[in-house]
Amino acid sequence: MGARAAKNGRITQKEERETKKNLIMKSRKEKTTMKINWIPRITTTVLVTVMLLTFAAIVNAAEKKPDDGWHFTITPYIWLPNIKGSMKLNQPPGFGSGKLDLGPGDYLENLDFVGMLDFQVKKGKWSILADVIYLDFSDSETAQFPGV
Repeated sequence: MGARAAKNGRITQKEERETKKNLIMKSRKEKTTMKINWIPRITTTVLVTVMLLTFAAIVNAAEKKPDDGWHFTITPYIWLPNIKGSMKLNQPPGFGSGKLDLGPGDYLENLDFVGMLDFQVKKGKWSILADVIYLDFSDSETAQFPGV
C-alpha cells in the first residue's frame, strides 16, 4: 500500500508538473495569439497612414504652380451705409438737434448714378489694388453756418 501511495503521489506530482506545463504553454499561446491579433491592426493602421500621406503628396504635386503672367480682376460691388451720429458742439440758433440718422432710404432718392469697382492686377508675387467710387447726386444743398 505504501509503495502504491508513493507511486500515486509521484503520479500526482507528475500530473501537477504536466498541468503546470500545460498552463504555461497555454498562457504563452494566448500571449502569442494576442500579439498576433495586434499585428493586423498595426499593419492596417500603418498602411492606411502611408496611403493617406501618398494621396496628400499626389494632390500637392497636382496643384498648379503659380505662373508669372499678368492677371487682371475687375469686381463691381455695392455699398449702402447707415450713418448715425451726434455733434458735441453747441448748435447755433436755427439749427436742428445736432443728431444725424441716415439710411439708404434717405439718400437713394437723390442718387442719379453710382459706380463702384475694385481693380486688381497681379504678376508673380506683386499686386496693385485700386478701389474706385463715383457718385452723382441730383439734389444737393450747401450748409450755411451763420457767423462763419
